[in-house]
Amino acid sequence: SIILLGAIRTVNKDESLEKNLSTLSDTLDEAMEEMRTSVHGIHDDSIDLKKNILDIISDIPERFSVERDLDIGQDLNGKCVLALIAICREAVSNIERHSNGNKIQVTVHEHPGFVSMTIHDNGCVSDATKKMLERNEDTGIGLTNIRNRVEELNGNVLISGESGFKIFVTIPKS
Repeated sequence: SIILLGAIRTVNKDESLEKNLSTLSDTLDEAMEEMRTSVHGIHDDSIDLKKNILDIISDIPERFSVERDLDIGQDLNGKCVLALIAICREAVSNIERHSNGNKIQVTVHEHPGFVSMTIHDNGCVSDATKKMLERNEDTGIGLTNIRNRVEELNGNVLISGESGFKIFVTIPKS
């Protein structure tokens, strides 16, 4: 309809119709924007956080034993869910590539006002890396992306190298 209206406005020679065509164009544009917003909202709200985390965990190489504790409801908004999925994927990927450990723990708990996620391995972290993490000096884009995602949602993130590599995130639900 929007394209057809554009074609009609292009070939229209009757000035008296322009006001009505312009109003129709504005109405169609507004309707299209509302449809886009609705579709995006449905998509974001339909993403199952628990299923996605279980999918990520299922792809972890067999050299790791995996412990999980997932206490999640359906009260999280789409942006929070997408951020947590991305954070989990990045943290697990970092552990798979860099860890000399053999165990990964993934914990996600939904609380009344916030959600928390902890991803932890039992590997050894070099002293240089520990100091870098203590100073929040991320050399990799993955850890920087994690921090940015959490900050965007007004959450907090702690990345530590003590007793293995650990990422602890809290994100408010509102």
